[in-house]
Amino acid sequence: MSDRNQKYRDNVAAACSQHIGDEIIAIGIFSPRGTAGAVGMIEGASPLLGTLMRRRAKSNAGGVPQTAVYALTANALHVLDGTPKAKSWKIKKHVAAWPRTSFTARPVAGSVTDQVELTFDDGATIGLESIKFGAQGFNGEIIDHLTQSAATG
Repeated sequence: MSDRNQKYRDNVAAACSQHIGDEIIAIGIFSPRGTAGAVGMIEGASPLLGTLMRRRAKSNAGGVPQTAVYALTANALHVLDGTPKAKSWKIKKHVAAWPRTSFTARPVAGSVTDQVELTFDDGATIGLESIKFGAQGFNGEIIDHLTQSAATG
């Protein structure tokens, strides 16, 4: 993990902490699973197919923003909507908080994306992804925390 990634995570966590009452354990930035492929299609082979893929990814996202910050605390996974800035994020609003005991998480293999799937007690699932950056990726830390909690919880 590079120092630059950790500094960015720290800056994003500081921006999120104003909206969350608990200490943040790990932070990540995700889009609904399927978004990366949709963007590739929009920018390349088939803009129409890419638009349809993006709509499908959004409809399967459980109402979370297209790209959001996910902040993990000891008690919950928080979803925050915002806008990326040069060295952090400007958080617009707190969108959701899911108690850690209300879902399980499992990593999903992706060739160009880091992915995690959340399965809630009611059977609903939300797949999240982000483009990989480096060996573990920017979101490796939060994925590890989420999936280890599921394995030990």
